Amino acid sequence: MTKPIILSALLALLLCVDTAPAQVVVSKNAGQKVGLDMSAFAGAGEAGQVFARTLETDLFRSGYFVRTPAGAATYVLRGNASGAVSAACQVQESTGAQKFNKVYRGGPNEARKLAHLAADEIIFALTGRKGMNSGRIAVIGNRTG
Repeated sequence: MTKPIILSALLALLLCVDTAPAQVVVSKNAGQKVGLDMSAFAGAGEAGQVFARTLETDLFRSGYFVRTPAGAATYVLRGNASGAVSAACQVQESTGAQKFNKVYRGGPNEARKLAHLAADEIIFALTGRKGMNSGRIAVIGNRTG
């Protein structure tokens, strides 16, 4: 009679114990990166330079593109960003076919936000996948865990 009680207690104890730590795995398909030439994109003024720098960083950190010299890239990003942020972005294939063309406008304090949006839209236009640069992360917690 004590054997079934002991076995039940051991089974209950084993079910309550978490032996493996929680794991989060983030992965991306191992597809080949596409060459992107940004040498024809310029930023003028402080806000324009912030836009250009943020756009470049977002595109290359996305994992979809690799910096490629002029003439050897699959895609060429042309345009400029200046003033209180007026940025024109055009992306063409090496064959000359236009893949993306849009103008972004906003105040000087919106340069980074607009660049993140532009990067996401360019990524979607070229890969068909949504970018995550303009997304936000919210963390909610309390002291008791």
